Amino acid sequence: MWTFWATALQNHRDPMTDLRDDLHAYAANGPQPRSETALAAFSPPKSPGSTVPSDSG
Repeated sequence: MWTFWATALQNHRDPMTDLRDDLHAYAANGPQPRSETALAAFSPPKSPGSTVPSDSG
């Protein structure tokens, strides 16, 4: 939980809003894996010079 909270703050997001939205998405989808598009809403934006590899496949 601490990591979730700290990551939200580090990315200038409201942790309570992110947590609420994530729990609502889980309730709507159940335990089924979410699509990459659905998960993108909960990911911090990538910086222009990011060297993090994409998850395309």
